[in-house]
Amino acid sequence: MDSENAVKVVRLLKRLCLREDVAAAVVIHQPSAKVFELFDQLILLSKGRCIFSDQTSKIPRWYKHELKFKMPPNHLLTDDLLEKSMNWSSTPGSTKAEKNEILLPTKAVESKVSSAQHKGTNTLWTFSCIFFRNLENHYVRNLTNLAARIFIYALTAVLLGLMFWQAGNNKGQTVTNQDAQILLGAGLFLAQSSILLPFAQISTFFFDKNVFAAENALGLYQPWMYALSQFLLEAWVLIMSAGVQASVTIPMIGLWNPTWPRASSFLTMLSFFCISGLVGNSIILLICMISFSQDLAFLNGSTYVTLGLAASGGFVPFYVIPSWLRWLQWTSVIKYALQMFIQTAFSGTSVTLIEGLKLNTPGTITLNLVIMMGMFAIFASLSIVFLSIQKERR
Repeated sequence: MDSENAVKVVRLLKRLCLREDVAAAVVIHQPSAKVFELFDQLILLSKGRCIFSDQTSKIPRWYKHELKFKMPPNHLLTDDLLEKSMNWSSTPGSTKAEKNEILLPTKAVESKVSSAQHKGTNTLWTFSCIFFRNLENHYVRNLTNLAARIFIYALTAVLLGLMFWQAGNNKGQTVTNQDAQILLGAGLFLAQSSILLPFAQISTFFFDKNVFAAENALGLYQPWMYALSQFLLEAWVLIMSAGVQASVTIPMIGLWNPTWPRASSFLTMLSFFCISGLVGNSIILLICMISFSQDLAFLNGSTYVTLGLAASGGFVPFYVIPSWLRWLQWTSVIKYALQMFIQTAFSGTSVTLIEGLKLNTPGTITLNLVIMMGMFAIFASLSIVFLSIQKERR
């Protein structure tokens, strides 16, 4: 294909992609200057490593700061880029490869690209590209799925609200242990639903894992960028869903602490919904990173939640659990969520159920919240670690 026809093909593909909202790939060997000017971004590889990944307008800066050379004229640029990639060395200012360097070194296969090779790409710009790409792919282009998630959260909240209708609508500080027992059940189901509902994202997380593995093989960006963008995008969805849950269940069940102002009671209970959803999301993300298939991820996730429920103290008192299994309570996120819930509902009242069931370790809302945030940080950090070692399967 001559240069003129190549230009026509590239322009046609660009119009098609913009009109039909699709992606197209084309392979052009030794593109001419006219063809090269039609492209907006460039990923330049050398010996299995990424040495440039940015907009084509940033190429002059890359020549100046990384190569320490003056950029050649446009009609010679493509040939010079190919020459630089073939003779690339990690030493700044040098364009000659070391004699003993093999074609695909071990470090390249492991996708551990040195920081010197990323100087041509701005970290903030790279992160913003990943963030907005995931935003568009998972949320903007899939509004139906997003709306369905919020609808399921709202529907679950309505059903639980009807089951425990006005169970906590008590006036004054006198709340009986029988009433508290009913609210304890409501809190247990609310905590469980907040942690289980993020399991719907398992297929999305597996898709992301496969996409990252393919891109990680090229060393385009650091693993934390992908993981952080996913956490931020999921966080705003979960916080929005938690707001829906709180707005529905709190007035329907009557989850107002009778000794607190309504605003304080609502905001504290809202934080219970938010942190429970965030921890549940981080749990399932970690499980997806360490599982080989979606079926195994469902199995591992349900196993963790089942054990967490059994060890939460909401169904079986801790003193009934055998001493050699009692330690499981400290690994159960549902235990801390349940304690935060009942302490928010009964703090300052005459209820003695909390002390009787030993659901007061730790004994404050703040400490339970801090522990859950710590568990979120641990699960999120482990997700980044396991994400970084993902390998592309072909």
